[in-house]
Parts: sequence; C-alpha cells; structure tokens
Amino acid sequence: MAKAVDDGMLELMWEAPIEGVVDSVVERVLECVIQLGVKRLCFDGLHGFMHHAEFPNRTRAVVSALAAELKRLDVTSIFTLETRDLVGPRIEIPIDGVSSIAENIILMRHVELRSELFRLISIMKMRDRAYDGRIREFQITDGGLLVADTFESAEQILSGMARVVPAEAED
Repeated sequence: MAKAVDDGMLELMWEAPIEGVVDSVVERVLECVIQLGVKRLCFDGLHGFMHHAEFPNRTRAVVSALAAELKRLDVTSIFTLETRDLVGPRIEIPIDGVSSIAENIILMRHVELRSELFRLISIMKMRDRAYDGRIREFQITDGGLLVADTFESAEQILSGMARVVPAEAED
C-alpha cells in the first residue's frame, strides 16, 4: 500500500474518533473525492461514524445522503459496518433501514465448526439483479483472497452454531 500512496494511486484519510458533527466528516470526504477525482471509495467503519455522532438518530439520513451524492458523482463506494457479535446466533445490522439505502449487502462472518474458526461470505442483497445466495468460506492468504465452494457438509452456519450434516448411510 505504501507504494500506491507514494505513487498517488491511493489516498488515505483518517478521522479521530471523537464526538462531533458527522456532517463535517461527510463534507471533508466529499471535498477530497471531488478534489482528487476519486472513482472508488472505501468508508471503513460506519460503526465509529455512528458511535461518535453528536446526534446518532441522524446517522441513517446522513449516510443515505452521502451514498446518494457519491452515486451522483459516479463513485463506486464500499461502506463497512461491524456487528456486535463475532460469533453466536445473533446477526444485527446496527443502522435501522440500511437495506433501503444499500445497493448491495455482503455479510462476512466467523463460524466455529469442529473446533476451528472459519470466515464466511455471502450476498444478502443485490438490488435489481439475481445473485448466488450460497454461503461460502473465504480465506485471506499471502497470495490474496480465496473464495471456496459452499459449506455443503454443514448446516446452521450463519447461526454461529454450525453442525456437521451426517453422511447418508451407504447400502
């Protein structure tokens, strides 16, 4: 990444996680996007954005306005959002109504199976398109991201309480 930053191919912005007005953060992001002609944006951590907002009940509206403006500017955007539970039966999106403002939602989750922790990825929503809803394992390796076939040997994996599906008895 350092080379990409040095070559001007990647710009990193960081905002201190202090309580404040989210509108000023959005304004700085949009100024940077326009000034640099950004076409791809990763907003890593809406959780911090929500947590430190002076008026948390405005978060959805502000994120919606930001997403709409980025779309108008023809910027492909990714917003990340952490869930409260790393493993377990609960999956909760901490921003109410996020589905109405998101074009696509991808769920990344950990699951324990046979005393091993696996990373999972699945498409939860893709606006106006058919998609493959299967749950797949993914691995982060030295060679990049590997996405495997589905977990056909297990069930209830999104519940965080996966269990192996017994093999059918042979005749």
